[in-house]
Amino acid sequence: MTFAESNQATLENRQHERLNLVYDQIPGQFYIRHQNERIELNYVNDVSLSGMGVLVSKELQSGDKIIIGYEADGFSLELKAEVIWHDQCPDKSYRIGVRFSTTNLNINELMLTALKEYID
Repeated sequence: MTFAESNQATLENRQHERLNLVYDQIPGQFYIRHQNERIELNYVNDVSLSGMGVLVSKELQSGDKIIIGYEADGFSLELKAEVIWHDQCPDKSYRIGVRFSTTNLNINELMLTALKEYID
């Protein structure tokens, strides 16, 4: 499946509207934990109750189980997630689409609440 086909399928299957973030104004740091490695996120494109689009420096594969984390001013939050799609950018970074686990929607809601004032 090509990236375009994968992206179209992802858009059609999204459960919640993606909201744009004003990323450069968000205090704190997003990161991914994958196989005991912490990967800092270069950018967060958008977020919803069910997932987010991010830019990272390391390649992750569709199907990879990850943890998305956020830390700021003594507040920290981690969500279980899965990489749904990935695409290499010309600068050798990677855009990935992430779907949050639905086992604990309260954590997903807490993430959106923490970011509420930074949603465009």
